[in-house]
Amino acid sequence: MAGVAIVAIPREDDPVWKVSSEKIPHLTILFLGSNPANIDQIVNYTEHAAETSLTRFGLDVDRRGLLGPEDADVLFFSDAWDLKRVKDFRSYLLKDNNIKTAYDSATQFPEWTPHLTLGFPATPAKPDNRDYPGINWVSFDKIAVWTENYAGPTFELEVNMTLEPDMAMSDVIDNILEHHGVKGMKWGVRKDRPGSGHPTHPDAAAAKTSHQKARRSGVSALSNEELKSLNKRLGLEAEFKRLNTKPKSDAQKLIEEELKRLGRQHLPKLAAKAAMKVGAAVIAG
Repeated sequence: MAGVAIVAIPREDDPVWKVSSEKIPHLTILFLGSNPANIDQIVNYTEHAAETSLTRFGLDVDRRGLLGPEDADVLFFSDAWDLKRVKDFRSYLLKDNNIKTAYDSATQFPEWTPHLTLGFPATPAKPDNRDYPGINWVSFDKIAVWTENYAGPTFELEVNMTLEPDMAMSDVIDNILEHHGVKGMKWGVRKDRPGSGHPTHPDAAAAKTSHQKARRSGVSALSNEELKSLNKRLGLEAEFKRLNTKPKSDAQKLIEEELKRLGRQHLPKLAAKAAMKVGAAVIAG
């Protein structure tokens, strides 16, 4: 991508990574031109906005089609629940004078069309070889300010359990598959894992500190030793996860996708009903 842009990046396990031919699949939230002024302040404000006004989100895919003069093969997102949150975040970003000035100075399309590019005629999208192909939903967990070609400060979004049920979904699926349902299981409540009360090891704490420093200021802020230790720790954790994660069967994958779809469909309605009941109780009280 030529120029500076504020983008949302999908979760690493989202299927779109295996289909898109882009170096990093992404949703462009704001394009800020080739060389905006006060880039450090833009980065700082974006980090602040991401921490205070947005959590992890997922977007419904409306359709797949072509966009722009280059006939980009894209996923168009539907104007549903989470897209409103992204639009609010976008409006929040534009309240910053540096971001607004850069945005107004850059050549923009007549209107913002939320989409994710899968490929171009010269670099087509990869085939979707899964048992159940087709992308109907994309989950995002990072915001980045790309100041170079697909590179720049990146900020992880926090999890909002009210709006992001995926964290609890694995517990629900495991219990459905293994026990055919557990009495008292609640959506959005994560069961305690064995060993969760153990203190954090200093090595893990040091890696977390280095990771946070790199997110805020880039890897140039880390010493050689910090970077080596961080890379080693991340590699060991990834290897441990790989060795201790059972591959999902086709049945598990199908059930997981169906549960996620049902959760996304009904969660906003349940939240609205709960809010109405709380409001009624406050008025009555």
